[in-house]
Amino acid sequence: MMRIITLSIFIFVFAHGLHSQTSSSEINFKFRALALNYPLNRGVYLQPEDGELYRIFSNASTDWIEYRGPNPIQFYTANPKAPGGRTVIGSFDATKAPPDPLLLFSKSDANSTSYRIDAIDNSVDSAGPGSYRIFNFTEKTIAGKIDDQKFLLKPRASAFAQVKEQKDFEVTVQLIESVDSKPKRLYASSWTFSENFRYLVFILPSDDRTRGNIQIRLISDLIRSDG
Repeated sequence: MMRIITLSIFIFVFAHGLHSQTSSSEINFKFRALALNYPLNRGVYLQPEDGELYRIFSNASTDWIEYRGPNPIQFYTANPKAPGGRTVIGSFDATKAPPDPLLLFSKSDANSTSYRIDAIDNSVDSAGPGSYRIFNFTEKTIAGKIDDQKFLLKPRASAFAQVKEQKDFEVTVQLIESVDSKPKRLYASSWTFSENFRYLVFILPSDDRTRGNIQIRLISDLIRSDG
């Protein structure tokens, strides 16, 4: 039976200390990034001027990004009207990063100019091939089932499911919540599954009442190849 994790998403961020530090003012930090909503298609910079442009999408995480500079890390977007031509859209304290961090960018609405940046442990040890890690970013308590693995997610908590049959096939997925002591279906679908991949599942709030006011984002990550 799968284990249920009920750690707050904030605890994910505070899980471990800084990976490497060269001085009190400069750090070396390696991370990947993913947009939970409102992808940064035009890219972000890690410096107020010059530097490389990194595009952060919502359908796949970035390659590893290596940062060297002051902490906290400031993320900038181009803005011709701003002094220096760039605007800070978010920051992250690298001393609060877990191992192999995946930074998660999100914002409240399209008009917001700033992003919230959370972080989760994205190491292979945290989730191997054939597994699902489910993160509940809503204020709902959600019960779910992936294949034959059941889980219960409190608001802003996570769960882990390992598919037992290691072969390529589809898994069935169901999510429900309790309304007036009665189960209400939030989501039901089938997902393609491969034993060579691991999967991140993000349950996000949504204004769409026809879909239970939730949005599902499924991110696949190749861990091993048959070759």
